[in-house]
Amino acid sequence: MAIDRERIKLWHQRMADLDSSLEAAMADTLSKARVSFIHHPSPLKYIVPASEHKYTTDFIVMNNNKQILIETKGYFRTKAERDKYIHIRESLNSSDQPQELIFFFSNGKTPIAGAKKRKDGTRLSVGEWATTNKFTWFDMRTIPQFVAYIKPPNTA
Repeated sequence: MAIDRERIKLWHQRMADLDSSLEAAMADTLSKARVSFIHHPSPLKYIVPASEHKYTTDFIVMNNNKQILIETKGYFRTKAERDKYIHIRESLNSSDQPQELIFFFSNGKTPIAGAKKRKDGTRLSVGEWATTNKFTWFDMRTIPQFVAYIKPPNTA
């Protein structure tokens, strides 16, 4: 089996600016849908009570006058990471421009690390966490719905 070195080289060049294969899939999805996006824009300031932090979203898409910030996640590593996104969303409300932070999970059914088992033997999933915390979310199974949500009206 011959190795296509040129194809591998192009893949590595494309991945140079992307943090993960999920980000690469997101970039491909947005490009194929002809949706204009910015990858890793300027960091946004957000406030955790008693301290200030900075956050750089994975993608920003403009939908009319609203900025949609897309965070691609495989899973959450810690509770502190989950709390961070709640603080970020609360900080967005102070912006002059309407903004929304949404999640694109590789699989919305992925259990949260360290979550306790429920009586039925399951654990809280990343999608359930997002829903409970009033975040809009999508995953690899809902790409058409994701594109419909983020794509500005009247664009081909």
